[in-house]
Amino acid sequence: MHGMHFRRTRKAFSQVEDGQQEPIKQFAVGIKRLILSLILKLTLNLLMWLSIYQSSKGGAKIAWGINPKYPEIGPPGGHFVMPKKVADELIANSGGSVAKLEHSLGLSPGDLGDAPIRIDINNPEGLRMPSGNEFGANSYWLPGGRTSGGIPEATIESVKVSEAIINPVFKK
Repeated sequence: MHGMHFRRTRKAFSQVEDGQQEPIKQFAVGIKRLILSLILKLTLNLLMWLSIYQSSKGGAKIAWGINPKYPEIGPPGGHFVMPKKVADELIANSGGSVAKLEHSLGLSPGDLGDAPIRIDINNPEGLRMPSGNEFGANSYWLPGGRTSGGIPEATIESVKVSEAIINPVFKK
């Protein structure tokens, strides 16, 4: 019985091949090109991020605060950071608006509270492209190493609070 089903399927497929082989081939080539272009884009984004990170001498994170119960910043699976230079520009361009920061970082309104902090990390470990599986990845998360607001992002391992430089984002 199984062999008969295979012959029928093969016969049906060979009939499709007669008049529609070229469109199927074109579709397959299009899919292959799409996949290759996505791989190239991700690779270029990673190289761009590494270049910015190296010239920035570390990473930065903007957060609502830190939890004093824990000796480390960020969950074990990694947390989001941006190059320090990008954080400088982001803060300067926000005009003191927490809402603008949240939008640029792909956060929901109110996520940063009313007095966000900046966490600078001079020697981040485990720098990698975000997968979207990190704790904190939300419905705004996009693949490719940029937030939905266009800010370059990567993930790093947890950092000891004592190894971070923590300051308010906006000086009062």
